[in-house]
Amino acid sequence: MMPIHIPTVLPTLDMHTVLLGSTILDLAAIFVLAWLVRRAGRVRDAARAAQREALETLRRDLATLVADAEDRTRALEESLGRRERSLSALLTKLERAERKTDATPPRPAAAASGALPELARRLGLRGKRGSEAPPEDPAEARLLRDLEIGLARGTR
Repeated sequence: MMPIHIPTVLPTLDMHTVLLGSTILDLAAIFVLAWLVRRAGRVRDAARAAQREALETLRRDLATLVADAEDRTRALEESLGRRERSLSALLTKLERAERKTDATPPRPAAAASGALPELARRLGLRGKRGSEAPPEDPAEARLLRDLEIGLARGTR
């Protein structure tokens, strides 16, 4: 018998040619992978740079906010200090005025007129000067004392 001869489509497709084609294909894949790795590195570096820039912006903004808060705190502290001093001065002035009115006897016109008991009666306060016991409520006692001081000065 005769050997059967099958014609080959690519007569040059021998083992060396297949190895050469495979090597070229492997090199192309390696170059594509290297390009992808470098591109990913550039994208990552760009993202890091953007994050660093955002972080620096946030740090500057935070420093500005802290400085503003410190300024407002100082201003508030100064304002409160001024209020404390003015209240202290008012309390001192009030204490001096109370000592002065306690030291001076009431004017006869104010005491004799009976205006304070009448006013206390109209206001519905329980304690009346000289007729009953002093009021039990501290607020009423304070109101009566303030009214006495006002009448002693000749004011309403």
